[in-house]
Amino acid sequence: MASVATIKNNGIENIVVATTTNSNDDITEAIANECDVKCFRGDEQDVMKRYIDAAEHFNIENIVRVGGDDPLIDPKGIKWL
Repeated sequence: MASVATIKNNGIENIVVATTTNSNDDITEAIANECDVKCFRGDEQDVMKRYIDAAEHFNIENIVRVGGDDPLIDPKGIKWL
């Protein structure tokens, strides 16, 4: 599972969960839907392709990867990038 976010001003404008099409990730999509978060299902083997496809699908220009082992990324830190 991964997420893609667009940054606007000092905060996060959109969050997209970019997960695989594997049936094991059905629960990830269900949780995203319950939380009113956009979800994209894509290639399981090619993570970069999944990110790019999710960004293109939702018309996102910049991608920030927030992995499951570091979910508390500071939006102010992202702004500096």
